[in-house]
Amino acid sequence: MKRWLFPRSVAAWVVAVMTVLCVGWLGWRTWVFSVQREVVPWVEGMGGYVMWDVELVGDSFANVFEFFDVRSGSPLYLFCVNVTEVALQGSPVIEVGDVKRLGRLPFLEGLDLAVATVGDEHLEPLMKLSRLNWLDLGTSGITDQGLETVAKMSGIRELGLSSTRVTDEGMRQVANLRSLVSLDITDTSVSDEGLKYLRELPNLNSLMVDQKVTDAGIDEILRHPTLVHLSFRNSPVTDAAMDRLMACLPDLKVVELFYTAVTGDKIKEMEARGIKVLKSD
Repeated sequence: MKRWLFPRSVAAWVVAVMTVLCVGWLGWRTWVFSVQREVVPWVEGMGGYVMWDVELVGDSFANVFEFFDVRSGSPLYLFCVNVTEVALQGSPVIEVGDVKRLGRLPFLEGLDLAVATVGDEHLEPLMKLSRLNWLDLGTSGITDQGLETVAKMSGIRELGLSSTRVTDEGMRQVANLRSLVSLDITDTSVSDEGLKYLRELPNLNSLMVDQKVTDAGIDEILRHPTLVHLSFRNSPVTDAAMDRLMACLPDLKVVELFYTAVTGDKIKEMEARGIKVLKSD
């Protein structure tokens, strides 16, 4: 009779499989721990901060870092704590190699690089972050070229590009982010023409624009019936534009009108219709 190469009983086979899986999982969690143990002190040393998510028996608790020492080998930290957000807003010079560290955080969902010294060359390592869903690049050195890389991050839902050098052409790349729900392009070179590319975004519900968007661009904005929040800052939009928005965007709830041509009477009418208007004094 031939000898069995595998355990004869089903129970023994299950135990063997579970042992292999547990060893593999333990090795992976140990790797995650080592990465976080390296990255978190660097982030804090750069003046940034991290947000955590702790999972205990299916429950999730956010921002509980104060209970854990990143430098410890606590089993609780090793098995349950994941870095989900990193903010390096306003940090000093960041090298491309530093960004590669962030690209190794498997649970990272949000990254704030606003006012940080990053450019197009820093974005490539971020493509490894499969869970990344919000990214703020405001007031950075990002250009249209960098948006070619961002466009490949298909999971992005919120994107901040305020005060960058992106143009209408960059919106052609942004249009590839079909999951996008929020976009901030204030203080950029994006005009009415650039808004045409955004018609490819079916889920957009928050859009922030500025002085380069006029009444002529309203036609493109009206192509997004899911919009809930709109922001016009230093924009020449008028009462006529607001009438069209109220008529065609049934879900509109909040409109920011800072330094626009919209009159006080029109603002009162909008508020009477249940739209919250944030305005300059």
